[in-house]
Amino acid sequence: MLLFTLIVMLFIIFLIKARDIMFGYAVLEKKRSSDEIFRLMEYTNVYDRKHYYKQQFEKLTIKSDDGFKLTAHYLECYKESNSIIIFLHGYSVDHHRSCQYIDFFIEKGFNILLVDQRSHGESEGKYTTYGSYEVRDLNLWVNLMIEKFGGNCVIGIHGHSMGAATALLYSGEGEGKVKFIISEAGYSDAEELLKSKLHKHKIPVFPFYKLTCRKIKSKCGFGMKDVRPIDIVKGSNIPILFIHGDMDELVPCRMGIDMYRAKKDHKAIYIVKDGMHNTCYSKDKNIYEEVVSRFINENI
Repeated sequence: MLLFTLIVMLFIIFLIKARDIMFGYAVLEKKRSSDEIFRLMEYTNVYDRKHYYKQQFEKLTIKSDDGFKLTAHYLECYKESNSIIIFLHGYSVDHHRSCQYIDFFIEKGFNILLVDQRSHGESEGKYTTYGSYEVRDLNLWVNLMIEKFGGNCVIGIHGHSMGAATALLYSGEGEGKVKFIISEAGYSDAEELLKSKLHKHKIPVFPFYKLTCRKIKSKCGFGMKDVRPIDIVKGSNIPILFIHGDMDELVPCRMGIDMYRAKKDHKAIYIVKDGMHNTCYSKDKNIYEEVVSRFINENI
């Protein structure tokens, strides 16, 4: 009897430890430094950090609905222009990850807003919420840009991975504020994404998925099953360009295709051959920019 009790106790401790590890991986993953991010972009030949440090960024801050100070870096390229592109990075990086795109958008006539999403970079926050709270933060940034440039301004959003999912979640309430969204490597369903992460690390979905989700709900205040960008995209009238690498190792390419198919109209898709999660742009910058340029020209 004593041995059985000991075995049960050890098993429970194992479950708790495994759940806590998965919880940490899901919402508390170690953030990459700016040096790591720049080194990756320099390695793939999409951006040189020297360009970043030459720019005169203005630091902007706002307060989130739940009291966190959020930070973004604004680059005014055209004083007379009322066009702004808002960049949203993915999980575990920060606004530096979005730098690779800014030269192209400057050429297209846009002013630049590089956002540090909550709990990333210079923005406060305890947990990553896969877009659940980030979408509220995005609305505050959009409203700030409208306040700054007026109601007739042209606002576009470019999001990568979690940033893309955040933008897609905003594609419903953002109508009338946002002219277009570019979603690169965005996920359609956070619940399915978490399950795929469990499979990738060879962790059984049962019982660890439910255990992890319960802790996420109690600690972070949101449910993974409620973060479903595909549901919002179905009813959105904002033009959306879906970009996805067909070899994406983190967010399955089929998620981007599913969302493209779910959206009724005002849509485009670009599947990057041999593109991985972080290499869609570097695979062929010319084609990427050509696709994006055509999409923008058709929708503003």
